[in-house]
Amino acid sequence: MRISLPLLGALSIFLVGCASSGRSKDALCEPLLDFAQSIEPGETRVISFRTSWGGNFNDDPDPVIYAMRCEHGGYEPAKPACNYLMEHGAIEFSNNNAKRALSCLAEDTSFGDHIALLDGSFSIRSGTPDRGARLRIDYRSDEELGGMLLRIEARGY
Repeated sequence: MRISLPLLGALSIFLVGCASSGRSKDALCEPLLDFAQSIEPGETRVISFRTSWGGNFNDDPDPVIYAMRCEHGGYEPAKPACNYLMEHGAIEFSNNNAKRALSCLAEDTSFGDHIALLDGSFSIRSGTPDRGARLRIDYRSDEELGGMLLRIEARGY
């Protein structure tokens, strides 16, 4: 049996596509993992990503359809995660930010498409038993500023 060169090329492309069609790595993971790994023993750092759909935050009277902000306390290793969230974070369905953060920071964690987190607090460890960070991921309604808050606190050990 002979296979034509164009058919062989198409078959090769198809097989490579099938072999690599596993779940791709979320681009949010790298900056979040870098943040978690940067925390020194005894140090605590926080990223707070706030979103508001349908209006502005309570401390800003300007009328808008949506608003977002990310606070990193001036900590350089947190800035890339904030920058990514500001550019690519979900606003209307902000629970997706929490699901993505959990999937990045808690290895082998995933959520189905129809799972929505309304609020929650999750504690995980990143690193080795001897060196790393204890992470607390909170997702909740922000009573003070309005909207929703994704807060990631890392405590180094």
